Order: sequence, then structure tokens, then C-alpha cells
Amino acid sequence: MLGILAMLFVTNLADQANAAVFVPVWVERVLGSPEALGWVSAAFGLGAVLGNLVFTALAPRAPRYAVFTIGFLIGGSPRLAVMALSDELTPVLVAAFASGLAIAAVNPILGATMFERVPAHLQARVLSLSNAIGFAGIPLGSLLGGWAVERLGLTPTLLIFGACYLGANLLPVLSPGVWRQLDHRPAPPRPREEPSAATTGPDAVPVMASGAGGKALST
Repeated sequence: MLGILAMLFVTNLADQANAAVFVPVWVERVLGSPEALGWVSAAFGLGAVLGNLVFTALAPRAPRYAVFTIGFLIGGSPRLAVMALSDELTPVLVAAFASGLAIAAVNPILGATMFERVPAHLQARVLSLSNAIGFAGIPLGSLLGGWAVERLGLTPTLLIFGACYLGANLLPVLSPGVWRQLDHRPAPPRPREEPSAATTGPDAVPVMASGAGGKALST
């Protein structure tokens, strides 16, 4: 659980910095066209929609650990690296589309895992605390992203944030024994058995347990 929360904090921080600072600054400085900003956002959104549709079809059979790990590795740091190394729109659009496509399965997997692992009577508190920790990276991401671009420049900032993003995404790879528990799905609940007529009908025979005032049969 702590590993998931740490990863969510770092990735939400970097995602917010990218959306609020890095992409607009890159578009303004490199291309000088607000239309390009719309294209980048649309490419990511289209990839996310298609990714969710694909995962919806494959979710019952897909290995969660592999999908989660690969999705984060493709959907995280590569788009930052592409912006740092490219001054053309096409590679950035491809990276944004691939990022949305790959990362679409991450939230459903996390949500399913939380509901499966956390007892029902604790879900409200645990999920609220988890969201609070994860979302805490969002305002911090905007502040740190703007400060870093102003002090360090856009390209160094993209590389630094991309390296941090990659470090967080490597947690499932570096400790696979823990993270492979994502694949351990609980067994489906057994259907409730209907009581038989012998125990519910008017001619039901009462059964007296040993130690409750009766005698147990012995062999």
C-alpha cells in the first residue's frame, strides 16, 4: 500500500507539472501556436479513450502486474523525454497518444485492487486517505514545475522530472515479489445454499449438539 501511495504522489506531481506548465511552455517557445496545444491534449485524450475501451474488453483475462507496469513505463517518462529532445510536433503527438493509450488501464487496476484488499468497513477511510495523499502531488506539481522551468530552463526540467517519473515507475520492477500480488484476485464468493426441506419443513427433526444439554453419540 505504501508503495502504491508513493508512486501515485510522484506521478500525479509530474503529470500536473506536465499538463499545467511543461506542455504550454514547450508549445509557446518551440512552436508558438496555441493550436498545437490543443493537438497535444487531443492526442492524449484520444489515446486514453481507446486504451480504456481495449482494457474493458481484456480486463477479465489481462495480467494486472504486467499491464500496470508496462502501462506506467510507456505512459510516464517517455513523453517528457520526447519534448526535451524534439522541436517538432509529430513526435510529441505520437508520444502523447501512446501515453494516453498505455496509462488508461492504471486507474482501473488500482481501484480494483483497493476494493479487493481493503475490508469493506475500512474502505471509506482508507480510500479517502489514499486519494488525499495521491492528490497532494497535484498542487505541488504546478508549483515545482513552474519554479524549475524558471530557474533551470525547460529542457533540464523535463529531463529531471522524467527521471523522477521513471524512478517511481521502476518500483514494481525492482520489487516484483510485492507488486505481483496485483495478479492475486480473490476467489468469487460462493452462492448461498438454500436450506433443504428436511431442515425447514413441518416434519423437520431437531438436532441437539453435544455440550448443549444433550448427549453425543459415541462410537
